[in-house]
Amino acid sequence: MKKLIIFSIVLVSCFVVFRIISTNPIKNKTNVLKVSERDFPQERLDWEFKLLRDPATNKIPKNIRAKELQFSRTIPNAELLRKKSLNKTNKFFDIGTWKSIGPENIGGRTRALAIDVSDNTSNTILAGGVSGGMWRSTNGGTSWTRVTTLPQLASVTTLAQDTRSGKTNIWYYGQEKK
Repeated sequence: MKKLIIFSIVLVSCFVVFRIISTNPIKNKTNVLKVSERDFPQERLDWEFKLLRDPATNKIPKNIRAKELQFSRTIPNAELLRKKSLNKTNKFFDIGTWKSIGPENIGGRTRALAIDVSDNTSNTILAGGVSGGMWRSTNGGTSWTRVTTLPQLASVTTLAQDTRSGKTNIWYYGQEKK
């Protein structure tokens, strides 16, 4: 009886090892590295070319990566903005003075925030909450007024201002649809 149990265990073990080896994807390396036609490799290359090309010459500019890196060094980071805020009275640059002042009775997280480009003092701020609707401050965030009514969209996750000349009083807001 012991021999039968040991034989059964050995037989099952051999089967399991054989099964693992035969289904190992690394065994056939050509299948692992092969790009299937359903991945549309040529279409991907065409898309990347169109993204990177210069429309005037229809060619990818020489040294494009070096130019991208050089440009990225000119983008201000938080530290640079803090330094600028010491030299400016503009509230937009004063990023270290924000504090929560409410409203405490409306739930939700702020998911959209914009500063009115037509306000030279940067005191007009619009904010949208996940369940609180749209809010506007005209005094740099000291006080807020709800600009949406209860029947209107309460879930705001995106906010944009029309920046065309004469149209800066037009705002768009919406929600993320899943």
